[in-house]
Amino acid sequence: MPNYFLTFRGHPSEPQVMEDFLTIFLKTIQKKSRYAWSIEWDDTPQKHIHVLLCNVNDISKIKQLFNTKMYKMFQTYLKDKETNWLSDKDNQGFFHYLTINDNDPKNTEYYLGYTNKHNNRRRDQKEFTQQEITDAVKHYHMIQQLDESKPKIKNNITMITNKNIYQNIISFVEDPKNETSYDDRYLKYKTIKAGYFYSQVSDKTEAKVFQELRIMNNQEWKND
Repeated sequence: MPNYFLTFRGHPSEPQVMEDFLTIFLKTIQKKSRYAWSIEWDDTPQKHIHVLLCNVNDISKIKQLFNTKMYKMFQTYLKDKETNWLSDKDNQGFFHYLTINDNDPKNTEYYLGYTNKHNNRRRDQKEFTQQEITDAVKHYHMIQQLDESKPKIKNNITMITNKNIYQNIISFVEDPKNETSYDDRYLKYKTIKAGYFYSQVSDKTEAKVFQELRIMNNQEWKND
């Protein structure tokens, strides 16, 4: 089942809106099986909530939460405020959601790290160990460092296909300037930053190629 990253952000002039929302939202989130949330910029006008919500069938289940009586009352309450809930199709305003792709480096672990990156005063989690959170924060910072260190790609695109994926990955890893290896956890992400596009390769083929190259070069992961 997919996981989702939710953000709730009120108008800077209305910090009480967030507190009013919290009184009903925390009762809702505590009933879920696996989650993490935190309040960033607490005690400032930029205060907002990030929520990692796991094991949800699809986004419609989350939207159903906000069709209950208490949330409809809250949305009515916002009509006289600067804070706007807005329609789901806008996916902005007070309520914003993102469907997490676990085949992307910015995966569930990344967003768990994102949620916990500042060790915020008001936060909570369910069914995540402290070690998982610690590792996730490290993963988040690593991805951020890679984002900041790589130059923006301009007209330097390599379209990866089933026929050329082996040779392109080998060429990338064997190039000393890329400072990587076949067992590099961030290998795919580094190739994407360098302009590799994988849209023509299935997830199954892609995973098989990366695994075979690790094994061929004696750089296996524990689960290979």
